[in-house]
Amino acid sequence: MSKMREEIIAGIKNAMTRGQSLELAAQSLVNAGYNPQEVKAAVQTISTGASNIVYSRSSESAGSKGSAPQAPVDPTPASKEIEKPPLPQLPKTGIKQKGSRKMGIIIFMVFLLVVFISAIGYLIYYLAT
Repeated sequence: MSKMREEIIAGIKNAMTRGQSLELAAQSLVNAGYNPQEVKAAVQTISTGASNIVYSRSSESAGSKGSAPQAPVDPTPASKEIEKPPLPQLPKTGIKQKGSRKMGIIIFMVFLLVVFISAIGYLIYYLAT
């Protein structure tokens, strides 16, 4: 088996463990620039391997008919949803909130001071002329 096909098979298996279907995984690899014939051959290899596994499991269970009945083998994943780990909560500090409030007040006071000085300058200029 060529190295490229092994790479494609690994990519398809990785996508399938993340919940994608075989067809969607193959299409993603073709869209990523892989040779469509190589992808198709890899899909056939995976499909053949999966059917052989299912067949061997069913023949093993047929040999043990006298034991307790077993659940049917389902080749699809049990859950297509991937559990996402919870995001870590960042500590909320009051320091930044108080600091930003103080900074806002300072900016407002500077703005008022500039307006006040401008008004006084305008009055002095107006009265001087």
